[in-house]
Amino acid sequence: MSPTARDSYEDRDERVIQRPSGWQEIRPRLVDTGEPFQVQDRFREAFRRTKAVPLWSVPFPEGRKVLKRPLSVQIYREGEFVFAANEELVLIGTGQTSEEAVADFVKHLLHFTEDYRRLPADRVTGDAVRLKALFADIFEE
Repeated sequence: MSPTARDSYEDRDERVIQRPSGWQEIRPRLVDTGEPFQVQDRFREAFRRTKAVPLWSVPFPEGRKVLKRPLSVQIYREGEFVFAANEELVLIGTGQTSEEAVADFVKHLLHFTEDYRRLPADRVTGDAVRLKALFADIFEE
């Protein structure tokens, strides 16, 4: 037996000695985590129970910015939360009220607009290529 294996067996034996009285080993068991689901399917299903509102401009730290074309924001309630979402931009804001959800959505919109603006084109792959182009062309200059 190698010295490393012998040391680990000695450690194990020492831990066994230190077990409190009444200790019982619990065997692992499988836990059912629920049925798998597709996020896009849930997203589309939520849009069926929505109301759409156009977003024409948003507040920026340096003043209000106008969008080149109105952005459709879907608002829906699920449980105790309200969601404001745009499927094309893959953005969702949440809140207790529709106003809070839209404000959170705008915060994400501003964040990703800046994030994609700073991101070099050679570092973008997959759907991010499409999103970079969308976010680059969203606001009036």
